Amino acid sequence: MVKKMSMLALAGLLALPATTFAGAGKTPQDLEGKIEELARQLDALKTQLAEQSEAMTEYGEKDNYMDDLM
Repeated sequence: MVKKMSMLALAGLLALPATTFAGAGKTPQDLEGKIEELARQLDALKTQLAEQSEAMTEYGEKDNYMDDLM
């Protein structure tokens, strides 16, 4: 009897987090909105990285030019 009650209590404790996450209220529209926001952020980061890469390339070319003058 104690073993059976322990098993039921354990099963209940394991099921508790699942019910919490299931009721979180995330709809497909919420998830699609989040995906779109993350895609915008990714595009902004790609643009920033391209600008930094271009700036580093220009700096490297100027540095090479200065080395040639010396």
